[in-house]
Amino acid sequence: AAALGIEPGSVGRFRAIIYPNIDAATSAFPPTSAAATDGEYFGGFAMDRYGLFILGIPAPGTVVHELTHLLVGSKVNSLLSPGVPSWLNEGLAQYFEAGSSDYYTSQLHSAARNDQLLVLRNRNTVPSQRADISLFYLEVGSFVGELIERHGADRMAETLRLINDGQAAADAVEAAYGVPLWKLENEWRVRLGASELPAPVTSTPSPNETSTPHPVTTPQATATVPGTSVGDTGVTAGEQPQPGNGFNWTGPLIGVIAAGVVFTIWSVRVNRRRFRSRR
Repeated sequence: AAALGIEPGSVGRFRAIIYPNIDAATSAFPPTSAAATDGEYFGGFAMDRYGLFILGIPAPGTVVHELTHLLVGSKVNSLLSPGVPSWLNEGLAQYFEAGSSDYYTSQLHSAARNDQLLVLRNRNTVPSQRADISLFYLEVGSFVGELIERHGADRMAETLRLINDGQAAADAVEAAYGVPLWKLENEWRVRLGASELPAPVTSTPSPNETSTPHPVTTPQATATVPGTSVGDTGVTAGEQPQPGNGFNWTGPLIGVIAAGVVFTIWSVRVNRRRFRSRR
């Protein structure tokens, strides 16, 4: 309650559909990547829109994991909110499932020494490749767990409150912790023995540029993964290119050409009729 910023007893009841195993539950799971589905890698999905989770691993830890997703959804539900990115949403669920960050941190040292850690600040969705999924869940459980353990539950609750008020996750983290998200991630990486990441490149908009609000989207169903060892490979997420802001002339140009063709055809037909009438 303290970490999520909710009052005990203030949340309504949730529903759960629990299958005896993943084989039986797979047909009820939302579609994911083919690699994840074929490997039966996800154990459950929470859908906060319906106050419901589906589970294929009937165990206390996985129940806590999915309930955490629903509680986060009940906390961050404003139309102004851009949504909770997967690194934070899954990190909270992983942390409360295990009750500590130690379990995840202990399995990351090999990947950290080999600089195979994923970049978390860019992870708005869960990876699609099997090796990356395993590594992602270990990383977010360690990173988010340490944020709570080292800085206190109140700052995490403030982060979620700011996201609910409309701030992007990185801005909310910096406001709540007083440190940019990328620096917090670098501090965590150094503790694990990994190299630091360069500061993100930011650009200053020109005076003539105007911002365009993004539509609010509902977070996708999230999943739980049982603890596994770190894979031998890791993929580092890069900065995603942003679409250009210039005006696209393609549509208007095609329209002008089409109008010209129609006018030409019409003129030819009219002239033919006039010629025939004269004859």
